[in-house]
Amino acid sequence: LEWLKLPESERPHFITLYFSDVDSAGHSFGPDAPETGRAVERVDKLVGDLWAGIQTIPLPINLIVVSDHGMQTVRGVVNLSDYADLSKMRVVNEGPVVLLYGPDPGTTEKVYAQLKGKSPKFDVYRRAETPKQWHYSASDRIGDLVVYVRDGYVGATAAPNRPPSKGNHGFDVQEFKTMQGIFFAAGPNVRPGVELKPFENVNVFPFITKILGLRNPAGLDGSESVLEGAYRN
Repeated sequence: LEWLKLPESERPHFITLYFSDVDSAGHSFGPDAPETGRAVERVDKLVGDLWAGIQTIPLPINLIVVSDHGMQTVRGVVNLSDYADLSKMRVVNEGPVVLLYGPDPGTTEKVYAQLKGKSPKFDVYRRAETPKQWHYSASDRIGDLVVYVRDGYVGATAAPNRPPSKGNHGFDVQEFKTMQGIFFAAGPNVRPGVELKPFENVNVFPFITKILGLRNPAGLDGSESVLEGAYRN
């Protein structure tokens, strides 16, 4: 709020901030726990205080509130080392998605064969074969193999020394509606009373650039048309 009160020459035109409370509580206690509910209440009050403060500033300010993901109760852990020898692989595990990087194509294919079809609790993909809707195959940073752990489980490569998080994200939104986020917007460039159908977060970017009068870069994933009904000039 103090930034918004600065002289025009010093005042930022785009400000972002992040509250970690709800995410942290969801991981630690689970999405349905009372502690997570209280975290939601804390952040709701902070956003309310922010909006009240914005009303006192004589500027055309738009406020957009989003979450980058939802939260799913974790049912348990799948230990991939029970199915394959991963000693030569570099492993990056993040919730239900485990990325495996092989030292050479032969080792990678051997591990792929050891994992493929060995359990209904996970799927393994070569990077180029990941589902099209994931948009997750165009970068070399992605693992040579991608393991997706199903049904609310998360992946591990050795018996965990401590219990997994009680809540997590990264699950396929087509399977878990709990992965859906929120989108609320208010301000002079937002049409009041509009209810939007579910959309992908990539479409928030062109909505903001339209408000700011900025040109979108070429090859943008999102589309300005998706949130067109919420925009007013």
